[in-house]
Amino acid sequence: MKIHLPPNLHRRAARLGNNAKIALMARRVAQAAPPPQAGMRPVAFFKVSSGLDDFSWNSAFHLLTSWGLRLNGVPVAYFACHQGLRPCVLGTNRENPSQPPPCRSCVFQTKTLYSFADPAPTWFTFQPQAGLNAALQGTDLATLQDFTWDEIPLGQLVLPALRWILRRHHLLEDAPTLTLYRAYIASAFGVARQFEQFLEAVNPQVVLVFNGQFYPEATAKWVAKQR
Repeated sequence: MKIHLPPNLHRRAARLGNNAKIALMARRVAQAAPPPQAGMRPVAFFKVSSGLDDFSWNSAFHLLTSWGLRLNGVPVAYFACHQGLRPCVLGTNRENPSQPPPCRSCVFQTKTLYSFADPAPTWFTFQPQAGLNAALQGTDLATLQDFTWDEIPLGQLVLPALRWILRRHHLLEDAPTLTLYRAYIASAFGVARQFEQFLEAVNPQVVLVFNGQFYPEATAKWVAKQR
């Protein structure tokens, strides 16, 4: 007898099944991976905008690449989001910019991808900056596009992601757009500071990001290039 599940339950069941397979493969990779080559600096993987709570194509390429390196004795360091963006790009509701992203489900998915990772991922969180928030209050669109804080061109780093999520190149000077622009800038600054600390700690030979256009990856790319 074939049971037909409602679409939401079918999706959840498929996700649980896929995650079980991912965790099993992650365990096999951890068991088969040789010790990292002595003296080799790690490859840093920055995972934020390659998926939310499902196993996307982009997440798959990200994970397979890191597994391949580990299986060849190349050390890997993961940097991942733990409710660090308010909001992220894929978690943005363009009709309701104030709606929070699905952080709990996303973090659960990321933890599944990094099962048995050694060392464990470095997680970044949201860290409000009172001075930055005060400087963003009341800013118009032109000011935000050229906004720089602590010598980081946050306005320009954030702009492509904002255009993508709003599906328009020429942005409107309205409250939803300005609210989202300011939120992206505040989140990007948090990424910059914490990713800088991560790079200082692990000193990677290279940083891998997805696309480099969405604001978290664009910020990580900018920080890495400063080194």
